[in-house]
Amino acid sequence: MWGIRNLSLAAGMYAATGAHRARWWRLQVAVDALDFLAIAMEWRRGAIAGPPAGLMAATALGATMLGALSVAGESEQPG
Repeated sequence: MWGIRNLSLAAGMYAATGAHRARWWRLQVAVDALDFLAIAMEWRRGAIAGPPAGLMAATALGATMLGALSVAGESEQPG
């Protein structure tokens, strides 16, 4: 599920230019942050056990942080 969604976001991001490209970069970060929130909510309601939830949450949080760094790097580049 995550793979096809990320491929779709990446395709949109790399096909876009200018302000549209920046929106795609930010959208990727927002989606990763929503993944983290969804995992945390499912863990809290008991739908996901602690260790798997921790691994998934760490992955989503890591992706969110790396994405945020990418957005910052993208905004520093000309054009």
